[in-house]
Amino acid sequence: MTNERSRDGGTSMLRKQPKSELQNEPLHRQLTALLRREIALRRKPGDRLESQNELARRFNVSVLTVREALSGLAEEGIIQRRRGSGTFVTDPTRNQWLGVLMEMDIAHPCTATSFRRIVQRLRLGLRERGHRVRLYAGYVAPYESFDFTTQATTCDDFIDDLNAGRLRGVAVVTGISQAVIEELKALSVPVVGSGSDPFVTHQVCPPQSLISIGLQYLHDRGRRKVAVMGWGNSSAVLAAARQVGLELRPEWIRCDVHPALPGAGWEEFREIWSALREKPDGLLVTDDVLFADAAPALIEAGVRIPDELLVVTDACKGAHYPVPFPIVRIENDPEATADAMVRILCDLVEGKEVPRRTEGPPLQLVEPQPGDPSPSAQRKAVSE
Repeated sequence: MTNERSRDGGTSMLRKQPKSELQNEPLHRQLTALLRREIALRRKPGDRLESQNELARRFNVSVLTVREALSGLAEEGIIQRRRGSGTFVTDPTRNQWLGVLMEMDIAHPCTATSFRRIVQRLRLGLRERGHRVRLYAGYVAPYESFDFTTQATTCDDFIDDLNAGRLRGVAVVTGISQAVIEELKALSVPVVGSGSDPFVTHQVCPPQSLISIGLQYLHDRGRRKVAVMGWGNSSAVLAAARQVGLELRPEWIRCDVHPALPGAGWEEFREIWSALREKPDGLLVTDDVLFADAAPALIEAGVRIPDELLVVTDACKGAHYPVPFPIVRIENDPEATADAMVRILCDLVEGKEVPRRTEGPPLQLVEPQPGDPSPSAQRKAVSE
């Protein structure tokens, strides 16, 4: 078995455990894993496998070990043994399903509502199209760092099913590692993502920049002293501000604390409000979780909104933000995003040509009615 592995080349599998632990498995299970992957990579339905004696010689194991390994593959539905004819590869799609992978902990209280709604819509949409669906949820807290370039996944079940050839396609919600993507490519498993994941080839991407929309809105309403709260690269905020004719003060840009950290919104707004004697007259918050955390700080500071401070925030369509002051919402539509992902993944599974980048649903500006703090006003599609 050891020599055959080195000759086979390309039989390495993603593992949640070191490879040495595979070697501690019974010999027939090691052979089952190798044959399973070989079939997934190199065989097609109807192919006839070598005889048990030929497999025993190739892998340098006993015929009994081969027989046990083939029995395991037959129980999984990967092969069919026909008396007098041999062993044949079955149609793998009969025993496969579509996976929805979310590395972030979906049950964490700080996980954004939009992610949960995308996941739910994906499951329902794929099921409505006649596919078997399985959710794979990881354990990464929203504010935890996860290096997708060096780590595989926190979801062991996903790796198990990937190695077993049970995945026909995958929809990714909050990122996927480079190692997993390479494995999926090797197995010809199509993948679709939402956002701008650097490793996913097919993406549903926002058609506009929320930062640019928010800054343009504030500029058009005469606000020139604008503060920004968010997460990411502050240089992108400065570049977007210059494009709309705004000069932002560095003291009023807070993008260095993860929005899901408890107290992040509160602290960031307090830092902005106390940074200078002069106060901003416009505030853009690029994350709805961050805004929910910042709202009590705005109330405590006694800011008159919108007279002193016009507030524009990211928001999830249909979500309720119970604040006693009017806000302008830039809404994303998680259900429409998921619907686009469903269409793309189903087309990929069926072998259709699909553009690598698909424009997602437009963001919607929602302005409150005069004198009404609730966001019950007109929605209008934003165009750049």
